[in-house]
Amino acid sequence: MSASIDKRILIATSAFAFLIAAHLILITAFRDADMFLLLEDAPFVMSSAIAAFCFFYAFKRSTGRVRAAWLAIFVAMIFNTSGELAWLVLEVFLRRDPFPSAADIGYLAFYPFFAAGIFLFPSVPRSANERARLLLDECIGMISSLLILWIYIIPELYEEDPVATFVSIAYVLMDLLLVIALMDILFREHEAAEDWPSFILILGMGAMIITDLGYAYQEIQGTYTSGSLLDTGWLAAYMLIGIAPLLSVHPPSWRPINIKRISYYVPVIWLGIALILVLIREHESVSNAGALVASISGIIGLMLLREKQSLRTMHDMLKNLREEAERRAAMEKSLAESKNLLESILSQAQCGILVVDADRKILFINDAARRILRKRPGGSLELRSHNSEDEPEWNLCISRALRGAITESKEERVVVDGESFDLLLNSAPLKDSSGGIVGAVVSFMDISDRKRLEDELRRYTTELERMVEDRTREIERKNAEMERFVYTVSHDLRSPLITILGFIGYLREDLRSGQTDKVESDIRFIENSVLKMDRLLTNTLELSRIGRVISPPEDVYFSDIVREVLSDMNAKLRGVDIIVADDMPSVHVDRMRIGEMLANLIDNSIKYTANTDHPRIEIGWRPEDAAFFVKDNGIGIDPKYHDKVFDLFYRIDRSTPGTGAGLAIVKKIVEVHGGRIWIESEVGKGCTVCFTLPLSRKSNSEESQSPFGDLYR
Repeated sequence: MSASIDKRILIATSAFAFLIAAHLILITAFRDADMFLLLEDAPFVMSSAIAAFCFFYAFKRSTGRVRAAWLAIFVAMIFNTSGELAWLVLEVFLRRDPFPSAADIGYLAFYPFFAAGIFLFPSVPRSANERARLLLDECIGMISSLLILWIYIIPELYEEDPVATFVSIAYVLMDLLLVIALMDILFREHEAAEDWPSFILILGMGAMIITDLGYAYQEIQGTYTSGSLLDTGWLAAYMLIGIAPLLSVHPPSWRPINIKRISYYVPVIWLGIALILVLIREHESVSNAGALVASISGIIGLMLLREKQSLRTMHDMLKNLREEAERRAAMEKSLAESKNLLESILSQAQCGILVVDADRKILFINDAARRILRKRPGGSLELRSHNSEDEPEWNLCISRALRGAITESKEERVVVDGESFDLLLNSAPLKDSSGGIVGAVVSFMDISDRKRLEDELRRYTTELERMVEDRTREIERKNAEMERFVYTVSHDLRSPLITILGFIGYLREDLRSGQTDKVESDIRFIENSVLKMDRLLTNTLELSRIGRVISPPEDVYFSDIVREVLSDMNAKLRGVDIIVADDMPSVHVDRMRIGEMLANLIDNSIKYTANTDHPRIEIGWRPEDAAFFVKDNGIGIDPKYHDKVFDLFYRIDRSTPGTGAGLAIVKKIVEVHGGRIWIESEVGKGCTVCFTLPLSRKSNSEESQSPFGDLYR
């Protein structure tokens, strides 16, 4: 956009400058040429036409009073262009004196339309005192201008030709109208957008008035020649007047000279110039002297009124300033009270409040913010995200606020002096009275305790859910185990009952037939079945009691438990090699239950090593998987039965003595202690039963060696 603006103004200025330069070259180097008059008059027509086009361009792109002003001046420039064109035709083609002629109609019509455009040009409304002073200034300027015209020009305008006299006086009056328009736009106060157009129009009108007066004076003296250097003043006036509307549509970024600063002194300067010009003129008639005295007397009176009006204006200004000062003092007092109240409220607020400017410098920080951020008075505030690779949400909130966005309830973990804590952030832009963003306001709360409670609650919830899941699985497992247990018990107890019922029938028949020798046999079978049922019930009752505490858990060396069990089973161990490791750790267990478990495992190993030439049982500890083991060199167990042997009353070989409840009891004891049990065995290669138990806190270095040594027999 800036490039196109510069281009339009540059093109128009270049065109005017070219025409002025062509005019200067023509009057200095080609005055004697045949086509001099045509070439010399053509720039005036072209300059006036270009100025008219500039006003039409501004008229199409403006609104309001500015649009009406440009339209009036556009019409004025059309009349002026027609006058210039008529002048060229009369002087060049018809070889006639263009004054007075039809060309003067266009020239004279230019002035009222141009003045109307100036009067229509917008300005800031003024007070009554300012309008009165403006009127007095215009009167002083008018009298000064009339004095100059009366002394130098008007008395010489009366000629024998009444038409020439009328036209000459009309030009003087039109110049006076132009002077009034010049003073009007000079003394008025404009908006910033009209500074450049007003400034350029004032320069253009001044150039035209001076050139008109110079032309009139030379014409009276008989020294004016067409195509002289004086004509350049009109070209310069057309250029300045034509550029003004372009500057209205596309104003530059810089401002011109402030006309208001010098407008106050213009009437005095104008009067001084008029008096100097009048005094250096020889006054040959009484009328001129009388005009001089009357003018000076009127001007003195107007100057006194002007100064009185100025004093009244200054008095009003002082009064307004005093009232404004009082209002400002009251506002400052109210503002100070509001500021103190606001600072008191913000300082007592429980949430932290921080205000920064556009450069992120701290403007205000309340006590809660200092306490939350651990910031000492005067200390610098350095925050970083808990994850140092990311930009902290703290900085992002400030950035969003400086861009005009509002951030609500953003959580961020920040680090201050190596300590991390959680904040709940809110931010909003800080705006001035005009709505511009000048900073950011950040409010925050320390939610570390809440986050910690949330984390603990989440952890407890997760743990509770895990415990519920574990307990549910345990209950499901217990239910399944109970179903299997009920089924197994009912199945295995049913078998001896059927046997008893069968032999009772045999017994009844034998008694009826008198076969007393078979009665004893029937009774023995019944007795064996009853004993078997008793053993099954005893084992079932034992299995159901395993979950109950016999004695509370204690720290005990596993070697001590082994020693006690082996001592109690001494009679059963005859002929069996017992190897006990001397580096087994201490355990935290129910000592009696573990002894019962170990006795079952040893008894089971003795049972399955009965047919071995050199039966051997090894009891030890494997650090690599933190497991104890009981190992024998018996017949072994097929891997497909490794899990089934722990079921209640399950026996691989039904001919083997026992009920099949031993390993089920062992597994239950291990699981009650939180351990697990498994078998490592192959057929014909012995069997190793491994199990884990909770270890005590005693170190291995404190564990005692087995009192049995490496071998117990």
